[in-house]
Amino acid sequence: MKKLVLPNGMNIILEKTKSNSITLGVCVKTGSNNEDDSVRGISHFLEHMIFEGTKNRTVQEIVNEIEGVGGEFNAFTDHEITFFYARVLSKFFNRVLDVISDILKNSTFDEKAIEKERKVVLEEINLRYDDPKAYQWLLFEKTLYKNHPTKYPVIGTKESLEKIKRKEIVGYFEKYYTPNNMFVIVTGNFNSNTENKLKKEFVTLKPKKIENKNIIEEFTQDISEQVKEKKEISHSYLIIGFKTVNKTHEDSYALELICAILGFGQCSRIYNEIRIKRGLSYDAGINIDLNKTFGYIAAYASTENKNVDLCRSIILKEFKLENLTDKEIEDAKNIIEGNFLLRNEDTRELAFTLGRFQFFNDAKDFKNYIKNIRKITKNDILRVSKRYFTGKYTEVLLYN
Repeated sequence: MKKLVLPNGMNIILEKTKSNSITLGVCVKTGSNNEDDSVRGISHFLEHMIFEGTKNRTVQEIVNEIEGVGGEFNAFTDHEITFFYARVLSKFFNRVLDVISDILKNSTFDEKAIEKERKVVLEEINLRYDDPKAYQWLLFEKTLYKNHPTKYPVIGTKESLEKIKRKEIVGYFEKYYTPNNMFVIVTGNFNSNTENKLKKEFVTLKPKKIENKNIIEEFTQDISEQVKEKKEISHSYLIIGFKTVNKTHEDSYALELICAILGFGQCSRIYNEIRIKRGLSYDAGINIDLNKTFGYIAAYASTENKNVDLCRSIILKEFKLENLTDKEIEDAKNIIEGNFLLRNEDTRELAFTLGRFQFFNDAKDFKNYIKNIRKITKNDILRVSKRYFTGKYTEVLLYN
């Protein structure tokens, strides 16, 4: 891995792999947690708009440049970052670099395009709220956090999206899409000229002073809380979760192992107890979300209304990690290692992973991730489980 910093503050990360593809990703250090009440959803809205035309290319020309050679061009927004990328055969790298450079330097944010994409995002909001598997997590985060901005949905609300104007989109772009607030990641089969090409394209971007928003940390929970919501659905959706720590905390590795033991795949405890042994649910497992300023772990199951109480009791019991064996721990380590290494053979996934490690601390931490997972002991896991999985949890239930 090679890292360099341009005079304007932009970090560039290069990781060469044996692959037919190359991915160029740009990670911007802003997401919904940086938004004010008046512009909730603007980070995601802006993610849509960066594909909508520049001074040199129409939206269709941007798409054709990448998809016309069999490539992929996409983006995502979460609570803390916005990431957009293009993956193509390595021989088309120059084309990708030119397109992404053009987007960063020359996006026009056309009024007609804004109104078109506003409709698209409003439809996306409708889809999220119509889909119980998606909506349950919006409700869970809203319930889990009282002061931390993760309580607000990344996608925003209809009320906020309808009010956002072009000047606010342009202002947000100019504020956060600056070289000293983002980094570029290149993964795959690049050549010796790639570094110089990146420098030439991005060194001209002008840095600006970034005022980081003061975010109130919220890692503890004083009471248990249950929220029930009736919807027109065929069965119930249950989530039970706990606040934890952020990704850079030393307990994060043990939490990831606990997640693998409880809910990764068909050999995990929760899946085994709820689906394989009892047939209570088709979909049961666990999610872990460890970020820079927040973290949580939550189990979920979709089931018939009559089975909710039993599923709840199974989940809470399994969070106690009773009778934990050395074999379970070793299996969990193997699961994490296999998933991590296999996933990151894909240059796109590797760019995502390096981007997150760089955002949290340093992309080079990628190299030590499995080593740190392997260091975790049974005592570490039991200590961490007792610390975070107390009797104070958050439950969300959608029912019919």
